[in-house]
Amino acid sequence: MVGRLRELAGHAFADDIGPAELESGTVESGRSRRILLVDDNQTNQTVARLILEKMGHRVDLCSDGYEGVRAATTLPYDIVFMDVHMPGMDGIAATKRIRAAPGDERQVPIFALTANVLPETEQACLDAGMIGFLQKPVNEKRLGEVLVNLTADPVENPSSENEATPNFVALPLIEGRKLDELRSSLGADKLDLILGVFTNELKELGAKFDASHDLEEQGQIAHTIKGASSNFGAARVQHAARLFEAAAQAGDEQRAQALRDGLSAAIQETMEIQDKV
Repeated sequence: MVGRLRELAGHAFADDIGPAELESGTVESGRSRRILLVDDNQTNQTVARLILEKMGHRVDLCSDGYEGVRAATTLPYDIVFMDVHMPGMDGIAATKRIRAAPGDERQVPIFALTANVLPETEQACLDAGMIGFLQKPVNEKRLGEVLVNLTADPVENPSSENEATPNFVALPLIEGRKLDELRSSLGADKLDLILGVFTNELKELGAKFDASHDLEEQGQIAHTIKGASSNFGAARVQHAARLFEAAAQAGDEQRAQALRDGLSAAIQETMEIQDKV
């Protein structure tokens, strides 16, 4: 079952990139785009640049937040990939400066580059004006998912906290490594058993969440979804549930409403993979 799940998920799994993957087919990502990559790590820069250029895009590199702000507010980029943790000016501070700058360039879509998307980091990135997250290490499939889903519309009201709706497409639906760890620890048969339990529970919770109109109840359901998803590395639905839960706990109905559709979509996308196994 686990092997079949990997086969069906395809690009939805998060795995390390290697030479074989770099030589694989180009991800279909629409028109060629001008991309700004801001990262202080030269190895990360090189890997991402080579992948993006292989996909047919033009890439400019910056090594710190100061350079990133200058570039993003000067040239018309289609998208910015911004490392969150950098010395000097970090990615969150750089994003705030870009959003506060005059001109149309301030509306460029900005995605956070981060190895660990913690709740406090997620909220800080969204508050700064980022619209989504790209989990490290990057690979062709993850980058392709972001670019193929990127619309041509500018970011409206980039400084408005409540208007910022995260894009979870760059997060994997299922982390293959987590399943491999569970299979190694429990065995294939027991892993199949608990995957079945997770599948049924996620279906039930998704139905309850969609049917509920009470923010407190929705927050409790999101909390349960978050916990269940973490067991299997279902990153996309886990992070969507985590943000919704935080909004519900804060009593922020406007924020919760902006996040509701994203959580429902993440549940459905995860279930579409599970149902085919």
